[in-house]
Order: sequence, then C-alpha cells, then structure tokens
Amino acid sequence: MPSRTIRRIAPVVIAGAITVATTLITSPAKATDTSFMDDYYHGSGALAVRVTGGITWHNRSVTLTGVKLFVKSGECGRALFKGWAGSTMADLKNTEADGLECSPVSTAQGKWHDIPDFTLDGGSYTGGIREIDVEVVDVTHSGSDGSSWFYRD
Repeated sequence: MPSRTIRRIAPVVIAGAITVATTLITSPAKATDTSFMDDYYHGSGALAVRVTGGITWHNRSVTLTGVKLFVKSGECGRALFKGWAGSTMADLKNTEADGLECSPVSTAQGKWHDIPDFTLDGGSYTGGIREIDVEVVDVTHSGSDGSSWFYRD
C-alpha cells in the first residue's frame, strides 16, 4: 500500500504534468524574426516604390517594425500588409490610410517615409496569423508588383 506522502504528492505531480503537456500542445513557439523588402519597378527598370522593415512574430499576431516606404521623385505610392490566418484575412494595414505618401518633384531621387510600428492582430482566429502578404503600389501609374509572402516558421 502506498504511503501517505505518495498519495498526497501523486495528484499534484499528475496535475502539473497535464498542465505542462497542455501548454506545449496549445501554445505555438515564437517564430524567428526576420526582415523584409518589396519593390515595384517601372517598365524602364527605374525603381518606383520600395518598402522595407522587420517582422516580429507573436503567438497569434505579428508586429512590423522600422517600416520605411521609398517613393520615386514626383510620384505617390503605398504599401499594403495583410495578415492571414489560414485562408482568412485576419487584419490589414494600408499605409495610404495614414495619408498618401508622395515625393515632391524637387526631391532628387525620391523620398523615404517612416511608417510607425504596427501590429496585425489574429487573436480571434485559431492559430492566429501565420502568413503576411506585402504589396507595394505605384499609385501614380496604377502599378503593383503583386505580393511578396512571408511565413511564420
């Protein structure tokens, strides 16, 4: 017959093991942070719009940091960031919502615009955001590069 000490400790040990196992199964590990760049070129080969920055993955969301948008002199551009949870777009950031990013003609090459850090939230979706779709748009000439995709590990 087991001793009293074992009978007292056994339920605590079992409950602790169940808690650890549940946490490991239901909480995805933090993915590797990375940087990104996406651009759109005119037919002549000249750079029209470029976006760069960093991606920090969280449990169900993703934060984009140090985002900069380059727009060629005399033109306007924007960047779209779409966070996907499976086949559902969970969240969207359109830099144009903060004001159209343009570069005056007087700017020799173009202008870099700083975009404040922002988070795409996928907390309402099972598994959260697992993919980001980044698209730059040459608003002046209605041109887009399509999308560049970045995936959580």
